[in-house]
Amino acid sequence: MMKPSEKYKSDVLRSMSELRGKASSSSFAQAFTARHFASLPAEAQTALALSFEGRCAADPEKAGDWAAAIGSIFLEDYDGTELAAEDWKELRDILSESSGELDMGLLSYAMGLVLEHKAL
Repeated sequence: MMKPSEKYKSDVLRSMSELRGKASSSSFAQAFTARHFASLPAEAQTALALSFEGRCAADPEKAGDWAAAIGSIFLEDYDGTELAAEDWKELRDILSESSGELDMGLLSYAMGLVLEHKAL
């Protein structure tokens, strides 16, 4: 049986191939974020869409891996994908900005990973 993070990664990578080329990079990032981060507060979705758009411009394959890793954290099933220190700091900032709207269990889990990766 697939772990939630494995299914999520498969869905993310499938979306990358389905959505790419159908829209501008900005609308692609927004559509992708709306699909895969719909449960998050609007502020967090906007921040993730902007980050994802920049990552897609630089390296679409790495952008998909990053999105799957971040999504697995929000599923509370971190898949262990290597993230850079800047990625953890960016996640910390997104969590901090949305802390009042996030589930306390999720916030605790994600901030625990941020702390574990020395990004606090």
